[in-house]
Amino acid sequence: MTRRAKSWDEIKAHRGDPKDTPEYQAERRALQVADAIRSLRLRAGLSQEQLADRMHTSQPTVARWEAGATLPTLDTIRRLADATDQKAILVFTEEDLPAAVNVNAKIEIKSLGV
Repeated sequence: MTRRAKSWDEIKAHRGDPKDTPEYQAERRALQVADAIRSLRLRAGLSQEQLADRMHTSQPTVARWEAGATLPTLDTIRRLADATDQKAILVFTEEDLPAAVNVNAKIEIKSLGV
């Protein structure tokens, strides 16, 4: 008996949408945080090294945050807001509060002038 090869559409249907996986969602959030950090730094007109100096950390650390390789702590976000003359606001949304033990939160950083 010969086994028929599955089509790519059948394989994709069997696997499901990768965007529905917790790993994908975690990576998406990490990249959103990375984009926000980079955007804040650029709006403040700072290089990675200048931001690192203001935050009392290293340039490679800032690069890792901006690449989404590591996530900043709440204390780091506070220092980031201070270093870029912004105000950090922690916002919990229903989407970010899963029933699981791990709670995720969105963090918005707003201009002090807004």
